Amino acid sequence: MYAKQKLEGISDLYSSPTGGAGKIFIASENICLLIKAGEKFELLSANKIDDDFHASPVIAGNKLILRGIKSLYCFEE
Repeated sequence: MYAKQKLEGISDLYSSPTGGAGKIFIASENICLLIKAGEKFELLSANKIDDDFHASPVIAGNKLILRGIKSLYCFEE
């Protein structure tokens, strides 16, 4: 596993990682990481967002919902 993998761009993490559909979402200060779930670490994307996230990401169907300090975000495929 990759339990000790360094996640670039994340210094403090207040929310819990959320997983679904073979992916793991991690939201922190100004960044949301998308990691492929599995035995080998694979960062799929790192998206900078001008907000801080203390709430865990939520997956609803094919939507990713993030509650930031400033705004509520919804991303869809």
